[in-house]
Amino acid sequence: MVGSVTLSDGRRFGYDEVGAPAGDPVLFVPGSGASSLNRPPAQEAARRGLRMVCVDKPGYGESTAKPGYSLKDLTDDITGLVDTLGWDRFAVLGFSIGGWQALALARQLPGRVTRVVTAACPAPTIADRRLLAAYHPQSVLWGLLRVLPPAQRAVVGRWVATHDVASLTTPSRSNPYSSGPDQQLLRTPEWRLVLEEDAPRVFGNGPDALLDDLNSAFRQPRLDPADVPQRVTVVHGAHDQVARPVVVEVLTELLPDATCHVIDDGGHWIHMTHAPLLLDAITGQEPGASE
Repeated sequence: MVGSVTLSDGRRFGYDEVGAPAGDPVLFVPGSGASSLNRPPAQEAARRGLRMVCVDKPGYGESTAKPGYSLKDLTDDITGLVDTLGWDRFAVLGFSIGGWQALALARQLPGRVTRVVTAACPAPTIADRRLLAAYHPQSVLWGLLRVLPPAQRAVVGRWVATHDVASLTTPSRSNPYSSGPDQQLLRTPEWRLVLEEDAPRVFGNGPDALLDDLNSAFRQPRLDPADVPQRVTVVHGAHDQVARPVVVEVLTELLPDATCHVIDDGGHWIHMTHAPLLLDAITGQEPGASE
């Protein structure tokens, strides 16, 4: 069920609700360049009795844009959503950059966020020598967009926005989704349909929403993982080429209470290929317990 709420400043904040309507509340934060439709399968949430609400970050899907927003702006928006939904306590699952944003939400709402699971999460503002070669060159390019002059940023942003699904199905050094698991998923008609339907919800108004999403992690106030008090399960694919598994090692060390799980046959899109494992973790079970 796709819907939206009106925030205190009058903007709309969109979401997609799936799973069990009266189930345990779980918030899903998608990755960059992904709307609320790009989420774990609804049937997996329903099977575990989860009411999963997937957000549209500003400028995506049903949400009004907020140019130049920060992590704090985003977590304030999400707080407005869960307040309107009447959620007092809930778990959070974040995929890719959405994992970093989920950690920021947990920091902001320590008494309300009960459990956190990150999937394929980067550590964009952490200075650690081990991370120097952790990211795919295209990921680094996207990160550099924040320091380019506006005209050049717009040119690169348009290039990103015009990449279609077909371009992702050709393994190459420039394609961060060239790993075996990600290419196998891209050959699945259901997943290709998700990507094709999601593209206009992300890029319908140009590349600005994507650029704001990517840049939010670098705007003040930044996230220090040491400030996240909840237990966090950090899950990563062994074949992830967007953010390589060394990120798991670094994040697990920085978070006060974290466990890590590296999926031997996982690529980047583990929120789709290994949704049962992630949703087991969000319910407090050992990852993959229901499989």
